[in-house]
Amino acid sequence: MKNKFREIYLSFLVSLCLSLLIIFLVIIPLIKEIKEASVEFSLNRQKIESFSEQMASLQRFRPFSQEVKDNLAKAENLFFDAEIPVEFVNFLEDTASSSGVSIEISSVSLEEKNEQRPWSALVFNLQVSGNFSDFGEFIERIKNSPYLTEIKNISVKKISRKEKETGLSVEISSNLSLRVLTK
Repeated sequence: MKNKFREIYLSFLVSLCLSLLIIFLVIIPLIKEIKEASVEFSLNRQKIESFSEQMASLQRFRPFSQEVKDNLAKAENLFFDAEIPVEFVNFLEDTASSSGVSIEISSVSLEEKNEQRPWSALVFNLQVSGNFSDFGEFIERIKNSPYLTEIKNISVKKISRKEKETGLSVEISSNLSLRVLTK
């Protein structure tokens, strides 16, 4: 009887040892791997969701990208090359001609950028002569031009009065200092 009890006890101990061995050598490492895999899976899912949100944001921005490019091109066209101001000089001459005034560019000077002015500029000193109302139209066209301009100084003097069939006309001469931003 004692032998049988001993056999049962021994088989119980062997079974317990085998069970513990299986638990510690197989099941626990397997559970750790499952935990690590689930954490990695969760991180990857978050990355995918973040990437999907970024893609959606990019898709929403795509229609505006061409508009932004166009606006940047327009902003770039507001400035002209200070070393080659021919385009702006032609603009001044065409504007004067279409406004009915005559201009003479007496001098051009370069203002370098500094702490107060983040852009360099060219200062054009102009002598403008013509009818007073035409002069006003010339100034208005300069202000509404596609360039970034600022009238620094202006002095106007009357040259003569002419009577026309429609009324009185005043001829003027003006010295104008015009500041234009450059690249």
